[in-house]
Amino acid sequence: ISDDDKYKFSINNVSVTEGNSPGSDAVFTVTVAPAIDAADGSVSINWATANGSATSPADYTAGSGILVFSTGEVSKTITVITKEDTVADGNEYFLVNLSVDAGNTNYDMVAFTDSQGQGNILDNEYTIKPDWNLHGTVTLQSPPGTGVPITNGVAIKINNNEMAVFTAIATYGFTSATW
Repeated sequence: ISDDDKYKFSINNVSVTEGNSPGSDAVFTVTVAPAIDAADGSVSINWATANGSATSPADYTAGSGILVFSTGEVSKTITVITKEDTVADGNEYFLVNLSVDAGNTNYDMVAFTDSQGQGNILDNEYTIKPDWNLHGTVTLQSPPGTGVPITNGVAIKINNNEMAVFTAIATYGFTSATW
C-alpha cells in the first residue's frame, strides 16, 4: 500500500459584496479527506492569491502562507480582505491557489481535488444609463440631496437598496426613455 496522494485537499469558491463592512471579507474553506492521522503527525500546503479581473491592492489585499493540518483536522480557513471603491466597475474576481509544500516531510501524501478557489467580488455601485429614443439633447439631473454624479448621461454610485428618481430634461423631440 502506497501513501502517495493519501490526503486529498480542496478549496471552495466564495462571493462577497465589496466593502469595508463586516461580511465583505472573502473566507475560503480548505478541506482535506481523510482527516490527518496520528501516524503522519501533520501535513502542510501552500496558498497564494492571484489577480483575476480584480487586482491587488485596488480590489483586495494579496496574501500567501502555509496551512498546517494536524492530527484529526479536516478544514482550515483563509481570509482575504476585499476593498471598497467608488467605481461602478462591475463584478470582479481573484483566485486563491493551493500547492504542495515541498518543505513538509509528508509532501508526497498530498493531492488536490480542487486546487483553485475563486473569490467573486460583487460590485455595490450601479450605473444607470438610460436607453433614449429621442431627437435632440437630453440631460439627467440627480435626485435632490443625493449627490449622485451624472457624467455624460450616466448616473454613477447608486448604492444597494437606494432608490433614486431621475429627471430627464429634453431640449426638443423627446419621445420616450427606458431604464
